Amino acid sequence: MKKLSIALLILATANLFSQKERSASKSDVETKGYLGFGAGIENYNGLIGVGTNIRLHKGLFLRGGLGLGSWGYKYGIGLRVGKAGVQGGSVGLTFCQGIGLKEFTTPLEVYSGGKRVTADVLLNLNPASSINLSYIQTWIVGKKNMINLEFGYAFKASNNPYTVLDGSSLTGNGITVLETLRPGGLNIGFGFMFGL
Repeated sequence: MKKLSIALLILATANLFSQKERSASKSDVETKGYLGFGAGIENYNGLIGVGTNIRLHKGLFLRGGLGLGSWGYKYGIGLRVGKAGVQGGSVGLTFCQGIGLKEFTTPLEVYSGGKRVTADVLLNLNPASSINLSYIQTWIVGKKNMINLEFGYAFKASNNPYTVLDGSSLTGNGITVLETLRPGGLNIGFGFMFGL
């Protein structure tokens, strides 16, 4: 799945830079930045949250997000690069971190008396980070608002994402559940932002 995601991202990026230059509308190019909300899976602003894109130079934006993710609250900061106008395709590279949860209890499969059982496990979800590489397709709505769709992959960038506090011995299934919830994996997102 990771190789397929990377291949699709490379194809989309090649398409982005091979397209003829689109004449950007004046308001599109002059907009200083955007502020809005987004939702998604492994998105830079979490499952649901707020985000911003601040124009640094023509098609170069500083992007940031804050929201609720699968690993507690999440924040992301990175760059978005595309043509001078926002409408069309661009590429994003973002550092994201789930800040975790302390003394979190959840049902997981554990070993108990030599058997596999589901039991409540007390653990700390430690801060866990990812590096997100994505293709972003954007449409201008009205004079300067935008809608975007984002597709890519979030590469896991941290070790020891959790600590079991109650001495439970997790089975492979229990570990898989935690590994699935931690930041990293296929990135799909949607956002609506207001031009500033």
